[in-house]
Amino acid sequence: APFSIFSPYGDRAGLDSTELAFIGTELAAHGDAALTMAFGHHPLVPTGDSTDTYLYYGKDEFVSLMDSNGASMYGYGHTHSSSEQFFNQNMTGGVFYFNVSAIGKDSPNQYAVTAIDCNGISSATQTVGTWPVVLITAPMNRRLGGIVNPYAYTVTNASSNPIRALVFDPATVTQAQFRVNAGAWQQMTVAPDSPGLWHGIWDASALPEGEHTIDVQATTGSGTRTDTVTTYVKSSSTPTLPAAPSGL
Repeated sequence: APFSIFSPYGDRAGLDSTELAFIGTELAAHGDAALTMAFGHHPLVPTGDSTDTYLYYGKDEFVSLMDSNGASMYGYGHTHSSSEQFFNQNMTGGVFYFNVSAIGKDSPNQYAVTAIDCNGISSATQTVGTWPVVLITAPMNRRLGGIVNPYAYTVTNASSNPIRALVFDPATVTQAQFRVNAGAWQQMTVAPDSPGLWHGIWDASALPEGEHTIDVQATTGSGTRTDTVTTYVKSSSTPTLPAAPSGL
């Protein structure tokens, strides 16, 4: 429909039957994928701002397609703002509901770095020109989306758990270090075949079962920045998923 300055404001966004059929075909063609992520332009539901357009039609069918095909993330833009939430309206598991801001069009001029590590999603939103960018990719953040994410894996109480983080900066990265539960900092090493990837080993053998925080701090020629994730340590050697959350 034509753009409207009256309610419903905007471009009457939606997914028609042809578009939904295309999406369904693409999802079905990759039914054996270990990880499925969907990207669109509009939010699925109202944002609370009456000037934000969302999916006025086709939303329920699209959500059903994501749900039946095991999608774990829906990323979108449109609103020129950044947010990380969890969406599970009419869904069995739900999706990481990820809103990306705009580069170069308006303040705060942000972008997002998203990484996949062992099928775990990690993401960091950064303002253009601010360095370094630090993103912990393993273990996966249990609180991705602001609540307990059902797709986050647990970590066993082993003595040699891996920790990995990406560090980006046009200036030289002089060091990266990590700590567990605000304890002592421990040095990480850079991967020889991937200059932006840093590795460490952390000992969870003495930690009680439950949530624990991991910080990674990088120091570069531009300054120092820290990323933090929450992980869940299990006393069993078999990881289990947390209970499904309540979200949007």
